[in-house]
Amino acid sequence: MPWGRTAARYRVAATIPESQGPTLSPKQPPPLRRFEPKHRLELVPNSRVRAGSGGYSRAMMTRKVLGTTAIVALLLGTTNGIATAAPVYGSAGAGDAYYPEDGNGGYQVDDYDISIDYDPASHQLKGVAKISATTTQALKGFNLDLLGFTVDSVRVDSRDASHRRESAHELVVRPAGSLRKGQKFTVEVAYHGVPDPAGAWFLRPSGGAYAVGERQAASSWFPVNETPRDKATFTLRATVPAGWSVLSNGVRENVLNTAGKTTYTWRERTPITGYLTTIAIDRFTLLTQRRSNGMPLVSAFAPGTEGNIPVEKRLPEILDFEESLFGAYPIDTGGGVYEFGPFTGALEAQGRSVYIIAQGSGTVANARNLVHENAHQWWGDSVSLWNWSDLCLKECVAAYTEDLWSAQKEGLDLDRNYRETVSKNLTNPTFWSAKLHDGGPDSEMANAVYYRGPLFMHALRRQVGDRAFFAALKAFPQAHRDSNATLQQFIASMECYSAQDLSAFTRAWLDSTTIPADRYLWPGNLKP
Repeated sequence: MPWGRTAARYRVAATIPESQGPTLSPKQPPPLRRFEPKHRLELVPNSRVRAGSGGYSRAMMTRKVLGTTAIVALLLGTTNGIATAAPVYGSAGAGDAYYPEDGNGGYQVDDYDISIDYDPASHQLKGVAKISATTTQALKGFNLDLLGFTVDSVRVDSRDASHRRESAHELVVRPAGSLRKGQKFTVEVAYHGVPDPAGAWFLRPSGGAYAVGERQAASSWFPVNETPRDKATFTLRATVPAGWSVLSNGVRENVLNTAGKTTYTWRERTPITGYLTTIAIDRFTLLTQRRSNGMPLVSAFAPGTEGNIPVEKRLPEILDFEESLFGAYPIDTGGGVYEFGPFTGALEAQGRSVYIIAQGSGTVANARNLVHENAHQWWGDSVSLWNWSDLCLKECVAAYTEDLWSAQKEGLDLDRNYRETVSKNLTNPTFWSAKLHDGGPDSEMANAVYYRGPLFMHALRRQVGDRAFFAALKAFPQAHRDSNATLQQFIASMECYSAQDLSAFTRAWLDSTTIPADRYLWPGNLKP
């Protein structure tokens, strides 16, 4: 997510230099002594990691420390002699240490089925969201994230449910009856209004619009459990006046013209986290391509952005290059959306990255921009963060991937580039002052992951050697596909493939606010 400036609370982009990325793990990496994760993960390759309810971590600890008898004493009721917990309201957050109120607890979404009708002239949006989910604890109520809008009705399992607003983002739902643990249920929310300009919904002077942002984006246009810890399949049916087009995630399955309106259906079958969903409405010029394996690539260019078509035509080449590093492309389709906006930036929306060009800037994307955003299809999209403090897991990798591209395609000498960059900043304490890991709330997007992250990755490569580095780089996203991971697991993977203890090395590079000691700054043959 480089190329441009950071955009307030929805964080669309951050500045990086014009040259700078990757990483990985075996099926079940051993734990590290450092980077102890704040939340436990069930590491099952090729499966979703399920976030627990508000009391999940405590319950795990109780089982481990107190045993079965003590657990029974904690339970509040019985059914046929079997202890059961009394229904409660799910937590109003998923438990991230930096942003504890992002997302919600008590359930996991399985599928979003979103239908909207958007009028470019008035900016009015009418929507119906059908959400299929599974409880992770007995519930008498739960929260959804939705910014703005008038909520017309809420139904749970086809029965009217009460609802109320608790804050700008929180929609609290009380079903007619309680939900037992492990129960599958559906929620249907009807809503309307003009999307809140404080969110991640951007209006175009033409009347068009698009939604893009990080950490919160989806809640700007549909009800969602907005946390990277909850992934679900996604379908969008968007109706607009004839002559307008709609782009979203996944494969376009249908276009229906009726009575002066057009309805576009897009379906994403690969589980997706909320902020990686996107919608773009404009009078687009479309570019359709296919990879050598037949996979469709659909890209869209808002009026005036057609100068980006030549670089977008390199997308098949870019994805082939990245597959050679990271293994099989993890999503069913690819492409890009090019729009004008208040800044220049980009975001790795799943399967269809969004490139925003500052109005009047004349900026055109380059191949490195595409390399970075599409590296995120593996690192950040397929393998999503479990903690926002681990941003380096996706951004350091994507930034270094740019360098690997330049080395292969343009002859960039990465060792020389590393030496020159480090030597130039040996006496510049500011360059080393921001931590690459766990830098604190609202600082994890610091530019360090873009300008110093690639140096860390290259030093790591020279520390463990090419064979271990690239083996781990390919194995990790395959082992954690459609799931979540931590930076700890990535480092454990590198340790496993290299048979090295990287504790001191990673402390010096990731946790320090000063320049690493020489033994970690100049590993392998990097010493000038």
